[in-house]
Amino acid sequence: MNKIELEKLSTEDLAKLQSTVTKELTKRKTEASLKVDSNWADSPVGLWKITTEGDCEGRTIDHIATEEGHIGDLALKYAGYAMYQLNFTKAYGTPRPPKERNQVMISLDIKSKTWDMNKEQRAAAIQKFLGPNFVVSPTTYYAAVEIKRK
Repeated sequence: MNKIELEKLSTEDLAKLQSTVTKELTKRKTEASLKVDSNWADSPVGLWKITTEGDCEGRTIDHIATEEGHIGDLALKYAGYAMYQLNFTKAYGTPRPPKERNQVMISLDIKSKTWDMNKEQRAAAIQKFLGPNFVVSPTTYYAAVEIKRK
């Protein structure tokens, strides 16, 4: 619509036109605001750090996984861990491919109490913990055992 056509409009028509333009601008602004910020993530498929929600009641945030996939699929896969909700944070880098070997040395967290055991006790405790599909051997490394598949 040009200036001459606008000048010929009645006050009522101008009000209708203004209302239509305002609605269209509001609609466009709303649609633009309903998008996830592309600086955060440009796709729901990617590498994600998945954690539980922390709260003010003393529960801590629990890191569940860092995994590649679609947020929707990952959310349902790990839904059983959610107290309230799961949080997804974009993880950077590339997921590492598995590098399988026949044996590896491991240690469990200090809270496992295996650090206070001698090497034979530690091997026996971790053997029992891992189950019959693994062979666990003592090592000279502090708090560590060697594991192999049977």
